[in-house]
Amino acid sequence: MASTDSEIKDEISTRSKNDQPPMYKVILHNDDYTSME
Repeated sequence: MASTDSEIKDEISTRSKNDQPPMYKVILHNDDYTSME
């Protein structure tokens, strides 16, 4: 049973390393009240 548990953990860690990272989430905030100085 111990060998099966380690095989499952190895498979999960390998799968997570090969996944693409999520794209950036960009929020633009246009502030008309703050000066640019």
